[in-house]
Amino acid sequence: MQTKYISTTKLAEAKGISIADMFQKLQEFEILLLSDDPKRKWILTEKGKALGGIYSNNPNFRDYIEWPSEIYYTIDNYIKPKNKPNFTCKDLSGETEGENFIKDFFS
Repeated sequence: MQTKYISTTKLAEAKGISIADMFQKLQEFEILLLSDDPKRKWILTEKGKALGGIYSNNPNFRDYIEWPSEIYYTIDNYIKPKNKPNFTCKDLSGETEGENFIKDFFS
């Protein structure tokens, strides 16, 4: 089966964050680096390549980076959408707030 790729722009849209925020996060996590090359604004790092990033070409524009569509699920380790909280009901021990309350109450 052939891998389907999506652009970084489409990935940002799918994740519900701005394109600028997506590129900033990818740079913060050393997945992409900003380039001085006028043909290639972003450079894939080894981490970016390991995540499946590839360079694509559009003759009307400069090179751009695409990602395997499966990255939608794995990129959450790096990207947190603004419209979703960065926490869950479980704390680091894996217990819910209610479980912790009951445990503390009876301790």
